[in-house]
Parts: sequence; structure tokens; C-alpha cells
Amino acid sequence: IGVKEAYVNLSDSAGMTYGATTIDGGIYSIACPKGTYTVTAERDGMHMQGNTVTVTVGDDSANTADVILELDEISVSEDNRTIKVDEPFNLSIQKSYWIEEESIRWSTDRNDIVGLNDLENGSVDITGLQEGIATVTATLNTIYGEKTASCQVTVEMRETTTTLAVQPT
Repeated sequence: IGVKEAYVNLSDSAGMTYGATTIDGGIYSIACPKGTYTVTAERDGMHMQGNTVTVTVGDDSANTADVILELDEISVSEDNRTIKVDEPFNLSIQKSYWIEEESIRWSTDRNDIVGLNDLENGSVDITGLQEGIATVTATLNTIYGEKTASCQVTVEMRETTTTLAVQPT
């Protein structure tokens, strides 16, 4: 799928640069003198995949350079967390961008260990249900693909204290 609104830049060894913004379908056109150029591209939340791309422009030729952009990584607010049974905590997705038509889905590999309450604002409330270890995963879905990040949650039994009052007889 072509990435619209990405900025494509051509630069030569003398430091001259020429640029354009892509339109629907990821199409761009840049007029420049003949020569060899390094092609870079960027868009909020995306970076170039792979090595440097070069293109040579001749006298009467139109050349194309395909640039592949991929989504930047995401993370969650904590990688590991230990809680007690019935103790809640909030986990949120961490990313520095917004992509149109994105959605976030929270899941766990152990529904018997932790309960999830998706707050639909990029965060989830997690509650310990019983002793054990669960992985909670955030999945960011966009029209350009998906990225995931996880937190390992260890649930421990709640400590209980019993106080006995002893009365003399």
C-alpha cells in the first residue's frame, strides 16, 4: 500500500536537495537536474526500511525509486509488573505518532490469571485474578500493518494476617 503524505527527499553529493510530498497511493514526482541522488523518505510514525536508495537521472530519462516505509516500534508503559490478587494497575501504549484508521487491541495469554478492561484510550486496566504469570499484549493495527508490545504480569497471592485475641479464663 502506498503511503500518502510522506516527504521524499533527493540529495546529491554537493548537498543540493529536492523534495516532494507523496499523494494517494504513495506517488511522488520530483524535478531535478541530471545526476545521482540519495533518496530518503519519512512520515510521522514511519521510517525507511533497508539500506540507502540511490537513483540516477539522465538527460531524457525519467527514473523511479521505490522506497519502502515501515511503522516505528511501539512499547507499553511497563515491561514487567508484579501485583497481588485483586490488585489493579493501568498499562498504556507508548508511541510518538498517530496513523489514520489505527486501532489498539489488548489481549492476554492467560485470562485465568489476569482480567483486562480496555479503556479505549490506548490503555487497559489489569486486575490479578489468581496466582501465576501472564503476558498482556497491545496490538496496534493500521492500514500500513501492525506492531505489538508486551508486559509480563506476575500475580502473587494476597498476604493475609489473622489476629487472635486471647482472653484469660
